[in-house]
Amino acid sequence: MCANVLTKDVVGNYIFHYLLLFGNISNQGRFVNLSKIKERREMMLNKIFLVGRLTNKIVVEKNKDKDLPKECKKYAVISLAIPRSFKNSKGVYDTDFIDCYAFDSIAENTSEYCKQGDIIGVNGRVERGNVNHAVMLIAEKITFLSSKSPDEE
Repeated sequence: MCANVLTKDVVGNYIFHYLLLFGNISNQGRFVNLSKIKERREMMLNKIFLVGRLTNKIVVEKNKDKDLPKECKKYAVISLAIPRSFKNSKGVYDTDFIDCYAFDSIAENTSEYCKQGDIIGVNGRVERGNVNHAVMLIAEKITFLSSKSPDEE
């Protein structure tokens, strides 16, 4: 149920912002055609939302990496397994494995409360790495959606 609520809120928020920027939107019962407004801002958005299962135990480490932000003292790499919503040519659902970086208290709380196999939601942004990484996914918020039941272990 948490995943459905998260998805509905996120989708509703984006639809509202899209209509606010590019279409007609109701303003207290009145419809405003935004194409008639002379000053129209272009809004660019750097957000990523992932929901998947943790593939490994989360280990929090001290930040000694040249590629990570210097203001963050601790970090953890969170690997998510996310199945695709369509089948491949063999009739099997492929799974993507995506690494996200969490810093400081987010990394500590996730390592404390989550274990391998738990489903989590990651709200974050994409950032260009300095040295080794072409692209890094930075977790800004992590939502604990469900734990793996004892029967599944």
